[in-house]
Amino acid sequence: MSLAELKALMDTLNMDTVYGYFPEEKNPPYIAYQAETAQSINADGIVVLLLANITLTLVTARRDPSTESQIADLLTDAGVDFGEPDYEFDETQKIHKTSFYFQTID
Repeated sequence: MSLAELKALMDTLNMDTVYGYFPEEKNPPYIAYQAETAQSINADGIVVLLLANITLTLVTARRDPSTESQIADLLTDAGVDFGEPDYEFDETQKIHKTSFYFQTID
């Protein structure tokens, strides 16, 4: 799955979605995702695969198991292998973050 395909997939949730960060402070709910690192696989002197480690974070005012499940289902249906999400409550900002980690191939 490419980053463009991931964006299109998340857009089906009808929630603001951004690669990286919103330029101004954003009120939840929203989805932010980012490629943390990348690894290229070369053959015959050219890049044949580019693997990117993705962190996709659902930001909400309080935990939203329904949307978390929708994201997990979308990723699963798209053949994305991800582990157990991380759950975090940010006391300072009073927001809940659910983060999914996986790789994309571009």
